[in-house]
Amino acid sequence: MSDSAELLEKWLLERDVDLSSCSIHHFPETGRGLMAKKTITKGTPILSIPFDLLITTRQFMLSPPPTNGRCCDPTPCARSGHCHAFLARLYAEERHLRDPVLLLVGFLLHHMAMGEASPFYPYLHTLPCTYSIPVYFPPVLLAHYAPDEGSAAPEEGGECTASGDGRGDADVLHIHRTRRRKVREQMRTLQALHRGLCDLSRACPALFRVHGCQETTLSLHAVRWAWSSLMTRCVYTDMDSLFPLPAPRTEGLGPDVYGMAPWLDMINHRDGAQTKGRYDPATHAYLIVAEEDFAPGQQIFISYGPHGNERLLAEYGFVHDSISPHDVLLIPEPLLEAQLDRCPASDAIRAFLKSLIGPDFMQACSIQWSPPASGGAPRTPELSWALATTLRTIFYAIHARTTPTERWRAALLDERGLSRDSERDLWGWVRDLAVQVQAQCSHDMETLPTLEQLWTEGPSPRKADSLLEEGRLACINPPLLRSWFQKCWQSNHAMIRGDAGFVSFLLHCCRQMGRYQMSLLEEIIQVAQTKINRYS
Repeated sequence: MSDSAELLEKWLLERDVDLSSCSIHHFPETGRGLMAKKTITKGTPILSIPFDLLITTRQFMLSPPPTNGRCCDPTPCARSGHCHAFLARLYAEERHLRDPVLLLVGFLLHHMAMGEASPFYPYLHTLPCTYSIPVYFPPVLLAHYAPDEGSAAPEEGGECTASGDGRGDADVLHIHRTRRRKVREQMRTLQALHRGLCDLSRACPALFRVHGCQETTLSLHAVRWAWSSLMTRCVYTDMDSLFPLPAPRTEGLGPDVYGMAPWLDMINHRDGAQTKGRYDPATHAYLIVAEEDFAPGQQIFISYGPHGNERLLAEYGFVHDSISPHDVLLIPEPLLEAQLDRCPASDAIRAFLKSLIGPDFMQACSIQWSPPASGGAPRTPELSWALATTLRTIFYAIHARTTPTERWRAALLDERGLSRDSERDLWGWVRDLAVQVQAQCSHDMETLPTLEQLWTEGPSPRKADSLLEEGRLACINPPLLRSWFQKCWQSNHAMIRGDAGFVSFLLHCCRQMGRYQMSLLEEIIQVAQTKINRYS
């Protein structure tokens, strides 16, 4: 156990937290996690963290009053009391107007500025210094996620880097728009938080001031760290239910459901993990309860939710080490757009689909694994409702040579209402798409070892030119990695070379995600061919 983990353990034991069932351990497969120290039987609480030790918005109300009313008091504890009172007033009087994430990020940054004087220092000291979610990707990589939005990527010291020249590089690279939107959303969130926290800092200058400094420095880099710590390590705590507001929360503000739980947040994710987390009103604590027996030395897991690799990478910064039943194949919007353009009255069809599914119906078009079947039957790929409805509308329009009407709705909700030709062509399109993606994915998987070797040798402009001429950078998947490697070898920039660890991490993610996607694609092709045979 590391020194920081020992300090955290001592801090929790001094607060009467029972740690007799589990300890922090480093596992070869997952890194730091929680290990069972003894036999744990089904139904037994593994861990119970008093709610008052969680970092939630309730901490503002538990904060001690200031020792005096002066914001300039030189002692950290007195200054912290004043700052807590400031946050408590915001929480109590303006809670319905304030984004809870803003207040929690501010709370984290305030206690980080306190250093060892913070009562939460033993816990904060165990948090990672950096994360691997997209907002931590190097700027040259983030540039291809939002080239047309003027977003910025946070840098060390709070500097910002322009995100591109606005010429639509990402569309050329076929980066899926849904993935780009997710990253753009994270980047916009960070910048909005930075602006909001700067406003709080002006209202209470001591809030983020490091002890001994005369000026307040609040960098975008620091905000990125605090927000990432909260988002990647939080547990669900429905504060709005536990402590209801006298007035409804202002529209547009997120729910107050975030909490950071010391020790508990060391538990790693696994699909189907047989543990559950919940708030226990009887003990006023957050519990982790075993739903199966654990042997001594066994790693304890919990499920972060039914997330595929795309979402796990975007929100938590890792991918599965085994095939995930929650992986999906996102359908590239240009392919659907091209198929729509072949329809008669394509504008009317688009309007019809927007009214039936929603304005962003293409973002919901995907292929995923079916839900678990009774009796242990194997899962099979299935079209999302949005994709099935979109494709049925397209091929119904092509074969019927008519524009959508209300009478279409009943037919679209049931494949028996469509012609056999429409269904055959629909599944033919799905099969051809899967074959096309499978061919590219196979090529990408073959390219990865070459990329690893080339990166080990070191980037150079000459190597980039050679690779471009041979077409060996044309199909690297994900496309964001292709753009990064291309810029690395062409620029030979010193900053890029410093990201070697991130390169290795992304290559690992590409390998894992490619392997699982190939498995899904093979199943999709088989299902589609079976459907084609049925309707031929």
